[in-house]
Amino acid sequence: MHSLPLTPKRKQKEWTIIQYIAQTNNFPHTLIQKLNSQLQHGHSNYDRKNNTDRDINTWITFTYYSPLVRKITNLFKHTSVGTSFVSTNTIQHLTKPKATNYIQERKICGTYKLTCNKCKLLYVGQTSLNLQQRCQEHIRYIKQNDPQSAYTLRIVNNYHGY
Repeated sequence: MHSLPLTPKRKQKEWTIIQYIAQTNNFPHTLIQKLNSQLQHGHSNYDRKNNTDRDINTWITFTYYSPLVRKITNLFKHTSVGTSFVSTNTIQHLTKPKATNYIQERKICGTYKLTCNKCKLLYVGQTSLNLQQRCQEHIRYIKQNDPQSAYTLRIVNNYHGY
């Protein structure tokens, strides 16, 4: 509010909004008044802390997981490296489908279906191994030209993709 080129009427409106937000978030009214006074007269601790003599050449980003991350970033405090934090609690992160579900599904045993890329014929199999291991076996058989399953035999004999 103090750093923006606002008319006195707009500043008053902005100050009313700030007070309302502070009140609804249970901030003490005296603290808000004190901060406003410090910023208005130009002697806030915030200004003194940010007017450092170091030139920041590069920036590194940390994802904030715990207070330990803060201790690590303090190591960069008196260097020419600036630090910033990134939140993992974003809309993109929350709406993105979890990749772990697919990986977990491939680690169970049971029946599975493989499709020939060229002729679209299906091969259905059953395994007591996890599915990822069994698929890797099929690929190894194809690469070694070793038809130990009907699927591998089809791929090898007809030169189809897998």
